[in-house]
Amino acid sequence: MRALGPGDRRPAHVPHRATAPPGPGARRHDRPARRGDRRHRAPRRHLPRRHPGDGVMGDNFHDLRSGQPNNDAHVGRAAAHLLPDSQSRADTHRCHAVGDTFASQPPTAVVATATIPGSPSDGWLELRTFAELYEDTQRTRIASANRVRATGRPEMFAKHIEAMERTEHDCSLMVARCYRRVAPAAIRQWQQDTPGIGEALLARLLGHLGHPVLAMPHHWEGKGTDRQLVADVPYERTVSQLWQYCGHGDPARRIAKGMSAEDLAAIGSPRLKMLVHLNAEACMKCVGTARSRRSPYRDVYDARRLVTADRVHAAPCVRCGPSGRPAAEGSPWSAAHQHADALRIVGKEILRDLWRVSQ
Repeated sequence: MRALGPGDRRPAHVPHRATAPPGPGARRHDRPARRGDRRHRAPRRHLPRRHPGDGVMGDNFHDLRSGQPNNDAHVGRAAAHLLPDSQSRADTHRCHAVGDTFASQPPTAVVATATIPGSPSDGWLELRTFAELYEDTQRTRIASANRVRATGRPEMFAKHIEAMERTEHDCSLMVARCYRRVAPAAIRQWQQDTPGIGEALLARLLGHLGHPVLAMPHHWEGKGTDRQLVADVPYERTVSQLWQYCGHGDPARRIAKGMSAEDLAAIGSPRLKMLVHLNAEACMKCVGTARSRRSPYRDVYDARRLVTADRVHAAPCVRCGPSGRPAAEGSPWSAAHQHADALRIVGKEILRDLWRVSQ
């Protein structure tokens, strides 16, 4: 290769050096390195051939000391001499991670009271969990179906929706099976003898309500990460307390802006109110045919509709008036207002009978 002269143009790939360019007799290591030259490559480490079954992970097994096995398993414990005398040198635990305690540690009062067989809380927490799981899967399935329908290509996601429907069905079966195991025999017999009271809806209602008579209240203690849920002394509900807890108590109590937590709790549970409403609707639809019996709560519905047929408003009613313009005082109740009022009375009668058979 001819050396560059004073007037020659230096190629772009040759880096500039402060020293004079090498002449024809220069050694190879004295000339500039070029792109693609072998000197740019990382030196290869010539290691012995690896044979199958060595059990060696990595390329440094040739650095092992003489007499050290090539496999990566350790016979002893790593840094075992650094462990304290009271610590076990085995890497396994002698107790389960959740739900178990050490032999030297006595169980707390919460665990002891929650696992006593035959106690009032036995089984009701399981039923509540299954009921909440069912509602979560149902809500997710509905939201996913609406999202898929909005794409205009529901057939693309048909298998996904079918899998969610199967999951929802399995959760419904778990709720029903737990209800048959947990609910008292008197409640199950009343459900079977009463047309319109279905097992699925009653199981969901009891899952969120618990025992209709025996109330098991709880309250929070502490703040922040130290906050704990503490069980209070159970007590027997009255039927009016059951109505109020299920949202069928005093109709004058309504959610308003700026209410405290105690006032919101006094109004009742919106979820229980919805479930009682669904049971009342199912009973109202059982009018009696050649193949099905008439529900006794249908008679309660019809009697209430006769009472409110000529009733007028004692105050402005937002239910009967159009949006933004409530019905004036003295105007008659609309058919929708009469229907909702009759379903409310049916729901109260269902709760009364449920409370009576649970005594």
